[in-house]
Amino acid sequence: MAGFKAHLTCSTVVGLGYGGIACGVGEMPLPACVLAAGLCGASGMLPDIDSGPGRPLREIMSFLAVAVPTMLFVRLQHHGLTQSSIILVGLAVYLLIRFGLAELLKRYTVHRGMFHSFVAAAIFGELTYLAFYDDSNAVRLLIAGGVVLGFLSHLCLDEIYSVEWDGTPRLKNSFGSALKVFAHGWWPNVSAYAKFAILTFLVINEPSLVQKLRERERGQVVEDLSNDLEELVPATASLPSELQISGPSPAALRPESIPQIPATRMPSVAQRNVSPPPERTIPPQRQVDPTSQQQRPRVLQRLLQPLEMTPLTEGSNQRQQSPPPDERGWRR
Repeated sequence: MAGFKAHLTCSTVVGLGYGGIACGVGEMPLPACVLAAGLCGASGMLPDIDSGPGRPLREIMSFLAVAVPTMLFVRLQHHGLTQSSIILVGLAVYLLIRFGLAELLKRYTVHRGMFHSFVAAAIFGELTYLAFYDDSNAVRLLIAGGVVLGFLSHLCLDEIYSVEWDGTPRLKNSFGSALKVFAHGWWPNVSAYAKFAILTFLVINEPSLVQKLRERERGQVVEDLSNDLEELVPATASLPSELQISGPSPAALRPESIPQIPATRMPSVAQRNVSPPPERTIPPQRQVDPTSQQQRPRVLQRLLQPLEMTPLTEGSNQRQQSPPPDERGWRR
């Protein structure tokens, strides 16, 4: 059986190759390739979480307790949670994994059980895909693929170490217990495959994945639908004589084939043969006879005359004296 250091070394080498190929050949972003390589190296420890109390379980739980809240940070922020809420969720996930999950694994797991199987590798890959959020679906697949590859490197190394070479190859009793599909007993198989089915359903119906696929295929679907309609209803469709209708077919009625109707202007008043309204006559102003003013009484003429105001002299605020009245008592 390979030791803890052997598994970690093997998965790290595989992760470096995986990240280099993804960056050089796949032209993926460099930070995503480095992260995928690191997760591939760390995932080489995951199958040994069923090994019971010891260093592998302690190291794996410490790694998961830090990695899972970090992956969930961007997803929780995308869903609109505040910074305080995200920190509280991260602390709750850390405590749940570090103490709750670790205690359950110590009591209810058996070494070389279903954690050493292809189904377990797929389950961890799907969990990584759901926890890690990125705008690019290719980056999410790259990260999940790194976890699955590191997990499988552990299983392959266990199978290699289950063969002894003492001159002639000899298989150990542990051969075939790592790379397997089913385990002994019905409950481990039902539990593992039920989790795999639920996670697969969540991955397929993941909102962001479905939305991106719909946006990408929407234009192609519309184009294919229009082409299919043109093939089903051609411009020169042949029908029986009793069903033929005079005129162009519906497929031939395109915007460019429809004649344009010239715009018409509204007729003017003269074109409508309508008589214009009669002009309004303004009555002439009443003219005042100048001789009538002379016939007015002298008293009324004097009352209608404006009052003569004498101007003020400079430096004084008093008015000048008005002329003396005449013999009738009126002032000029």
